[in-house]
Amino acid sequence: AHLMPLDLRRQFLGLTFLGRAARLEHSLTATLVTTHHNHNHNIYLNKNLNKPRPWIAHAHQIMENMGFNYATLAKLNPKYMYCPPKLNIKFTMHTANKNQLTPFEVKSSYLSMLSNYVGHTIPVFTDGSVKEEKSGCAIAIKRLVHTYRLPNNTTIFTAELFAILKAIEKNY
Repeated sequence: AHLMPLDLRRQFLGLTFLGRAARLEHSLTATLVTTHHNHNHNIYLNKNLNKPRPWIAHAHQIMENMGFNYATLAKLNPKYMYCPPKLNIKFTMHTANKNQLTPFEVKSSYLSMLSNYVGHTIPVFTDGSVKEEKSGCAIAIKRLVHTYRLPNNTTIFTAELFAILKAIEKNY
């Protein structure tokens, strides 16, 4: 659902591989990454020889040495450009009493709000409930409903916040 574009994902996986390979004691990449302070060549240093190059420059050099062709890696500035969609929370009915609203009013309010974001949303509903010292919460994402039983001393605010937290965890 919320994945990086394919070219960025490939580059990210390549760097992840190099990071893991650099942790191995006897690998070529470990030697290249960890010995740059004592290396006689300046391929790992900036023009100012006392200052090491950024890790991304090391990764680019390592990939070249290993035969990888990531020509677009140097163009990534910043190196992670993917921005996940922003959450847009609407509190249109927060002052209404649930007992006084009809299902038709709730549905029409929801549909009018949703019509502004056609094709760009994943509807997520959260609700916390505390009745007679019993508490719980639920989230509904698409057609899935998840319910949680909470400890008896939970407040309504904690129940609502727990539902929101679980919705964020399930959705991302």
